[in-house]
Amino acid sequence: MLARHAVAGEFVVTAGGAQYPELVAAELDRSWRTGRPIRVVLRSGCYVTHDALGYEQYRRLLATEYSVMPLRSSLELWSRVLSTPEPDLAIVDSGKRDAGMNSGFPVPLHRIRRGGTSLEAPPPGEVVAMNDQHAYFRGENDLAVGDRIGFGNSHPCATWDKWRVVPIVDDGYALTGVAQTLF
Repeated sequence: MLARHAVAGEFVVTAGGAQYPELVAAELDRSWRTGRPIRVVLRSGCYVTHDALGYEQYRRLLATEYSVMPLRSSLELWSRVLSTPEPDLAIVDSGKRDAGMNSGFPVPLHRIRRGGTSLEAPPPGEVVAMNDQHAYFRGENDLAVGDRIGFGNSHPCATWDKWRVVPIVDDGYALTGVAQTLF
């Protein structure tokens, strides 16, 4: 979607483009050379937090052709394993009330074992179902009750709107602030 509006001699151009904000910005920079001052405003849904599944797959496809810069998912949902009723099934304490799933289920990014503090590789497997407060993680894994899994989300706006306040952490997961959401 594109909108134009002249304000006091300045030409204001706004555009969406959540998947590739840098490509939209580059195109606007090339396309709108009019000799007048131009203000470009991007209204991209993923400018705050990048997607861990759907958009990331598109970005990888375009990376070689357009030199799309790599992004790291920055919205994570941490869940604790509540139960392992079957050898290849873990029930975790997050569900539809916590994470969007309209573009796919959350994907495991890493884990911390019960009693541990260090990040490890994600457990092999995937979320196969979600209800309001639980997700069902299936895979050949050695998950135990109390292990934590850090999940990435596809289409993060559908997760942002479920939280009123989101903690902000540094690379070591130390709390550095909070963000209030206004959905």
